Amino acid sequence: QISVQALVADGRLDEALTVAQAATRRYRDDPSWLITESSLLAELGRVVDSVQMIEAAIIGTTDSAGDDSALHLQLATIYRRQGDLVAAQAAARRAIELSNSDPRRRDRLVSAQLLLASILHQQGAWKESTALWREILHREPAEATALSELGYFLLESRQSLDEARNLIERAVAIDPLNNRCIVTGK
Repeated sequence: QISVQALVADGRLDEALTVAQAATRRYRDDPSWLITESSLLAELGRVVDSVQMIEAAIIGTTDSAGDDSALHLQLATIYRRQGDLVAAQAAARRAIELSNSDPRRRDRLVSAQLLLASILHQQGAWKESTALWREILHREPAEATALSELGYFLLESRQSLDEARNLIERAVAIDPLNNRCIVTGK
């Protein structure tokens, strides 16, 4: 995947897609290549192809829950980039549901919850997004993105300013290179 990342960094998306497609065919049991190929298709404007590829790969069995959660997370990301927040929310919720059924996938659960919280925030569902960030922080107190997003929401909405400052300072301490955290500094 390093060669794909290098090609993308150089702006050579078509070549990166060719490499990803070859890897997807070669490593059929590794969904990360399928997700990489899907991301490149979407970035190249071939969103329908990207979505169809991911939907076709979703198996829907108990044994496939781990891989399926990653695929639903990818769908949520694609839909969000396209501005379809309703579909993005549904896909993120499904990724969470599937991640909950696979305790080995706590990292994916947090990613799906962070994405859902962001989508909800974009939709103006502030109570639900705030509750989700707090739920993440209850389980993962050092999750810098949740700390930062909740902190900035509280700051921007003029709620609990002391808590907002504390959350943002914790986020900066944990991840000083996080773009959202850099704005405040210390």
